Amino acid sequence: MSIEKKMALIIVDIEKENGEYVACIVKEGEKGYFTTDWRWGTDRQKAQKQADEYNAKMGITKKEAMRLTFQSMEPKRPQNKFNLPPDLYELVCEKAGTPTTFEDSLVTFEEPMNPEDPKVIYDILLQEIEIQAAGARGHPEEVGRFPTIMQCALILEYLRHGVKQQEAQGIDGQDRKGYTDTQDRENYTEN
Repeated sequence: MSIEKKMALIIVDIEKENGEYVACIVKEGEKGYFTTDWRWGTDRQKAQKQADEYNAKMGITKKEAMRLTFQSMEPKRPQNKFNLPPDLYELVCEKAGTPTTFEDSLVTFEEPMNPEDPKVIYDILLQEIEIQAAGARGHPEEVGRFPTIMQCALILEYLRHGVKQQEAQGIDGQDRKGYTDTQDRENYTEN
């Protein structure tokens, strides 16, 4: 499955648990509310049990979980809260299956940042996801928050490649893995 397909399946909530981020997702062609880690390797039955326990802890019934899940999948254009470069913002919207007109969705971020630095955006997104997830917990009627969490997760996953790519760069700017920028991106997308 392509990384774009995986990104499109990230759905609802992210919580710091046992030192790792756990994401609730819906797998293609299946009804349910499954949890997994960022490695996408969680056992399905174990994940389902963990998801049910997690939802119960949050006070969300299976019916509410389904409602939240499928409403979260509605294509909505994400706000560009982080002043992403226009080309990256449009790509994110395209991957999310949302309209690609710019509209009035730019929001200025208050803290100074370099919008070309994936690591900076990555760290901000982690904070934003935690804040929004915490605000939505215990309030399943506030489903409007969840598409934003999904979009943040999607942008986060897309940018993780940029962060990894930066970390792989040597002092002289050469990629240690031997890929060009384009080859590396294509290899990552296919895996």
